[in-house]
Amino acid sequence: MQVEEWLLPISKARCGKKLRGFCGVTIHETANTAPTANAKSHAVYMNQNGGKDREVSYHYVVDAQQAFHLVPDDEVAWHAGDGASGKGNNETIAIEICVNAGGNFQQAVDNAAALAAQLLYRRGVKSAEGRIFEHHDFSSYQKNCPANLRAGVAGGMAHLRAKVQQVLIQLWGTAEVPPEKSPDSLYRVQVGAFAAKEGAERYADQLRKAGYPCFVVVPVQG
Repeated sequence: MQVEEWLLPISKARCGKKLRGFCGVTIHETANTAPTANAKSHAVYMNQNGGKDREVSYHYVVDAQQAFHLVPDDEVAWHAGDGASGKGNNETIAIEICVNAGGNFQQAVDNAAALAAQLLYRRGVKSAEGRIFEHHDFSSYQKNCPANLRAGVAGGMAHLRAKVQQVLIQLWGTAEVPPEKSPDSLYRVQVGAFAAKEGAERYADQLRKAGYPCFVVVPVQG
């Protein structure tokens, strides 16, 4: 997947305020099902058709083919609905996933997961556990976003989180990356890729819920 950088000018959408910290990535869906509503069309809207004049923004928008980078990773984007001092807006990077009709939503989800893994990797994060949020987690009015993933489409958030961890493992090279899912494939979750064994167990549970058979590998002591 290609990531195009098309940063917004300083505006209502891009305030220029720096993130106060980093706790993870927040996943959104565009909710725009028009056939033409791909990542590029959203980037055009944000930059040229009035989007920058609203206090609504996000760092990346992703479809099945490409992504656009609109707000620098170290700056606040107005995406989480938790206000000027909220954790979502001030400590997470936002990824919008396109839901355009005729698009390959599964591929868009996998692209978003790969991008999220890269963002975590660049910040020295080895485990996706507790680092991948939903818009719903922060919204004061409990917005149902990302709606399709929350409903289990394309494997739901469990699949996305598992995919993020799979890519992270590959990037760090700390554990074996399993082959594509097949009836007899078995995922190996290496305890050494996590801060604690409990983290590996929780990630293994996420994989199993997503339909991926796996077992936890514990290093031999001594």
